[in-house]
Amino acid sequence: MSVIVRRLGDAMPPGFTEFAEFFGSWESEFWPYRKDEVKNDYNSIVFGGTSASDQLQIMQQPEFRLLHNLLPAGTSPVTAFCQIYSLKYRRQMQTTDISGLYTIKFTLWPYVSAQPLGSNSADFEYKVFNSDKGTVPVTVALPPLALMPA
Repeated sequence: MSVIVRRLGDAMPPGFTEFAEFFGSWESEFWPYRKDEVKNDYNSIVFGGTSASDQLQIMQQPEFRLLHNLLPAGTSPVTAFCQIYSLKYRRQMQTTDISGLYTIKFTLWPYVSAQPLGSNSADFEYKVFNSDKGTVPVTVALPPLALMPA
């Protein structure tokens, strides 16, 4: 089986090339997931671990919040997580030879929401509302590697 559900096209979302270049300029400093425990098992892209704590710990970091806020409005926390790590772990995901907009299956903790910290607060925290690990399709942009810094 393939991790790719379908290819949507060559075009990147508006502003995404700049996002990818910005992230690429410091991606090696971005939080590794469980010592790079991300793999393509030919059915889905699997984020390792037995609980959502590693995923949530990264999502609570200011760097993740910055990147999530730079993605298009309405991007869900899990979509942001998958998009960011799709850029960081192209080799582990075995997607270095493709580019474009793809829907890919990811296995992780998909039931995450952003909860406001208070009724008058613009700040929020990410929370898991179901602790089951699952496989979900997520649409991510994979820019040509020529656009990504080495």
